[in-house]
Amino acid sequence: MEHDELFSEILLRRQGNSKASASSIGAQRAPVAAPINPAATLAAAIAHRRAPAFPYTAAGGQGAAATYWVWFRAGLAMRLRSGAAAAGANVQDVLREPTAVGLVRLCAEAFKMPLSEEEMSHLDKAPVSAAWLREVLA
Repeated sequence: MEHDELFSEILLRRQGNSKASASSIGAQRAPVAAPINPAATLAAAIAHRRAPAFPYTAAGGQGAAATYWVWFRAGLAMRLRSGAAAAGANVQDVLREPTAVGLVRLCAEAFKMPLSEEEMSHLDKAPVSAAWLREVLA
């Protein structure tokens, strides 16, 4: 385990097995983005996560399901905007490959901010398309 928020370092020190190393005290290493297979990543996320709490409901609907998906779309929009800003990219880049697999690829490779399994499992139930993404980003 390379990085775990210092927990193993603390655990080892409590056990008397190790003391703080220079590498853990000094500058942190820059993350290295490994190439991913977005389709396999999405499939694995869907397999590991249960379906969202409510079936997909389009914007403008009423009830708990509509509220749930409004918040998902708002969170996704924020995630895409912050990823684009951090990468120095244009948020409209999401329209190049307007699919769930395309978003997984873009966030991991271009934005260097991979989507969580939970986000991916939700994208699997959403009608991801260029029109949908434009609505989400509006």
